[in-house]
Amino acid sequence: MATSNPDMEGFSDENPNPVFRVTADGHVAYVNPSAHGILATLGWTGERAIAEPFLEPVLSALADSVNTEFEFGFPDGREFAFFLVPNLGRRHVDVYGYDIGRLRLRERKLDRLNRTLRAIQHAGQALARAADETAYLVQVCRNVVEDCGHFLVWIGFVESNQDIRPVAWAGHDEECATIARTCEEDSRLGFAQAIAAAEAGTPMYCRDTLAEPSLAPPREVLELSRHRSILALPLLAGGRAFAVLSVANDRPDAFSDREIALLKELADDLAFGIQTIRLRQAHTLTESALRLSQADLNRAQAVGHIGSWRLDIRRNQLGFSLENHRIFELPEDKPLSYESFLTAVHPDDREYFDHKWQMALEGEPFDFEHRLLIDGRIKWVRERAELEFDSDGQVIGGFGTTQDTSKSKSMEEALLRSETRFRELVEHTSDGIFVHDAGGHFLDVNQAGAEMYGYTRQEILLLGITDLLMPEDFERMRVLLAEGHSGQVVRAEWLGRRKDGSSFIAEVVVRKLHDGRSQAIVRDITDRRRNEADRLIALEKQRDVLIREVHHRIKNHLQGVIALMRNRIDAMPDLATPLSEAICQIDTIAQVYGLQCRGEGYPVTVDSLVEISVRSAGAAVTVDSRTELGTRPAGLRGNEIVPIALVINELITNAIKHTDPESWAGGIRISMLTSDDKASIRIRNGPAKLPAGFDFESGEKLGTGLELVRGLLPPQGASLRFGQDGEAVVVDFSLQWPVLQTGVEN
Repeated sequence: MATSNPDMEGFSDENPNPVFRVTADGHVAYVNPSAHGILATLGWTGERAIAEPFLEPVLSALADSVNTEFEFGFPDGREFAFFLVPNLGRRHVDVYGYDIGRLRLRERKLDRLNRTLRAIQHAGQALARAADETAYLVQVCRNVVEDCGHFLVWIGFVESNQDIRPVAWAGHDEECATIARTCEEDSRLGFAQAIAAAEAGTPMYCRDTLAEPSLAPPREVLELSRHRSILALPLLAGGRAFAVLSVANDRPDAFSDREIALLKELADDLAFGIQTIRLRQAHTLTESALRLSQADLNRAQAVGHIGSWRLDIRRNQLGFSLENHRIFELPEDKPLSYESFLTAVHPDDREYFDHKWQMALEGEPFDFEHRLLIDGRIKWVRERAELEFDSDGQVIGGFGTTQDTSKSKSMEEALLRSETRFRELVEHTSDGIFVHDAGGHFLDVNQAGAEMYGYTRQEILLLGITDLLMPEDFERMRVLLAEGHSGQVVRAEWLGRRKDGSSFIAEVVVRKLHDGRSQAIVRDITDRRRNEADRLIALEKQRDVLIREVHHRIKNHLQGVIALMRNRIDAMPDLATPLSEAICQIDTIAQVYGLQCRGEGYPVTVDSLVEISVRSAGAAVTVDSRTELGTRPAGLRGNEIVPIALVINELITNAIKHTDPESWAGGIRISMLTSDDKASIRIRNGPAKLPAGFDFESGEKLGTGLELVRGLLPPQGASLRFGQDGEAVVVDFSLQWPVLQTGVEN
């Protein structure tokens, strides 16, 4: 075993780094203790040639005659760098080695830190590009996995029950995705470590899940994964954790303190990013709502024709809403000031406008109407404003509205013109027009109405309805006004009372107005009623003359008929009896028409009809007629005169026919009694007998004459009864209203 060689000058057995010499044939000429130890790991025992990994580099160095360097890792995990120096004269290579494991570890740690920094940088870029929160979180998870080389990264939000709900994850293989899905679907994902980090608000680091089972994931998760070290970092807002960033590695103790610090910085950036995205989304929603609200405001202003403006007095800057631009017909990009506002005001209104504005600056209300003059056209607007003051009470600006009142102004002017025309019509009409309240007090009256009653308009307004009526119409007026207040249109006539106490006939139409008041249109119809009465009198006189002429002609014609029938009696003696009866009836009718020819003032009375019938019968009949003292002649209604005359004639004729001729002279008596409202006739004849079974009411045992009587009796105002009084038959015939009318014209 070569442990020393006097030719190895400068070599020290105490050198902690491995040093040895290899000859051209591959044997070790010298080896210090450090080199002996590491070569032994390759199976070198000191008796045989250098191990194969070193032989080729040594022979190459001799062949090329250049210094070379190579690195080699030994089975025990150590890494060394070897520097080969060839000596061509002596045909050997001196090998100097030094341990580079710690250097490589530092390099790997530095690389991990750089990768973590890169992940932080990429997370910032992801925030700048993020469209929504979920996409941002997924991208951060991918960046940590890809940049840092960790096994699994996931982000979960803290639920109200303090459990953790995963929302984004990333890993290197399908196992990681399986674990992430399991965590998402199972509330047991609330890993103790993640929950502890959220509750404490500080990072929780499990260096080795096999050594620290209390912080490890559930066993079924560990069986599916290679989690060895896990770092849980809380995401804080306002000092409280609202989410957790969990980073897992498949090596134990995989996170250095510096990397944990950088990952904590990443977690802080992630918390800031989430809040930024949420604020951005809230800002977007607010902007959208604001735009919608602005659009609604613009639309509302356009519908209501009301614009708004704001004036900064210190800068003399004026801002218009869209509707105000439309009202003033100014482009939206035109700079505005108080002076430009004043320029649009009608020249005749500018001084007044400026005066109102100066008064508003001193505290008076700013609310008035004025005109705008735009391209020769006039617009009416209403301005309202409220001033704004600073903390010292100085006016700094004003906010106001402009309402386009041109259309309403035109309508007002049209309404005023219409009212003027209507007032002129009202004042020039001959009818009186009154307006009164529910209590009957006058509120307005036209000139014609005041003159109709002899008052002035001012005097009428101090009066009530009853002051313009005659007392006898008070009660009827109250009833009619009640109907009018209920919504009915009331038409009536009553006696109006003038100021001098005289009266006139008034035609009145009363209707309720929409505002609860009532309107009455009054027309003086006194002359019309007088003319109508005169006309009716004249018509009645014409009618009376015509009727008398007609009655006279009918009488003459009937008398001609009677003369012809009497001539036939001589030629046809066997028909003498029926012809005589017919002649009697026709003669009665003819004499009745003769009575009616006398005209007005000569009513046809019951006693005159009895007298005619007795005269037509040509027999001796005793008539006893009495009229109560103080009564007027009992006249018959015109359309009932002929039927009543025929009934009386038939009753008298029938009495004569059925009385024994031997006693005829004293056997028929007629008594009459008349009063204001009734006329009674009793016909007594005898000796005579009513037929057995005779019943006038039911029509039993009636002859032809009584059948005629039964058919001619009026349905109302007449009664007829037959009775037997010993040897005499008594007939009672009474008449009353409506057949009998005292003093009624025929």
